[in-house]
Amino acid sequence: MIDLTDYDIADAAARDPSTRSTELLLIAQLQPALQPIVAAHPNSDAVVLEYLAQTGDTEVNEVLARRAEMAQTGDLWQEIMKRDAPSTEVVATPPPRLPRLSRTAR
Repeated sequence: MIDLTDYDIADAAARDPSTRSTELLLIAQLQPALQPIVAAHPNSDAVVLEYLAQTGDTEVNEVLARRAEMAQTGDLWQEIMKRDAPSTEVVATPPPRLPRLSRTAR
């Protein structure tokens, strides 16, 4: 089992779409800052959602309300992942120049 008391490990697990509901419940319990992500996670079952609803956290309640509105789509999960993902900028770089080969006399 992974160490969910480590924030970075728990954060990665909360963002992993294959994380099971039992692990999501532990993340929600051990890492309150990750509760909005857990609330949006597609594998959060009724037990996890009930636990989160009882926390009374405003941001969690907003996510739970949005989740109820968007119950038939995965839009909420994608929205949360985009919002919380680190910003990455793609910069095109030219390929390295290859050295010229010299012709050798035979």
